[in-house]
Amino acid sequence: METCLFSRLWKWFKRKLPWTVSTRSGEDETLLQILHSEIEWRRARNLYISTHGECEMCGITKKLEVHHVVPYHISVSLRYDQSNLITLCRECHFRFGHGRNWHKSNPDVRNLCKLSQESLTNVR
Repeated sequence: METCLFSRLWKWFKRKLPWTVSTRSGEDETLLQILHSEIEWRRARNLYISTHGECEMCGITKKLEVHHVVPYHISVSLRYDQSNLITLCRECHFRFGHGRNWHKSNPDVRNLCKLSQESLTNVR
């Protein structure tokens, strides 16, 4: 009797996938912990976007992303903290949130957004 494709794939995945993974912070987490943290992050992100529905740099309301002011791999306790988040569109997230390098982070992004909003109100 032939086994179904799903059971063969599951046996293969069980051998291939590590059940514990090293994260950026250097800690080992199980796949279930990683999945749970991803779900929690999506909840926190969606809650923040629902209350801050435009880019805080340029005012655009499309292609919004949520940026951590203090990266969560530096301070894990601030990952879901609403005061550590800022809404940026995709362009501003890359340009101003990360300084055109995804491996960097801009700690002064809030001040930069305030200056941008002030200049936009002066132009209008």
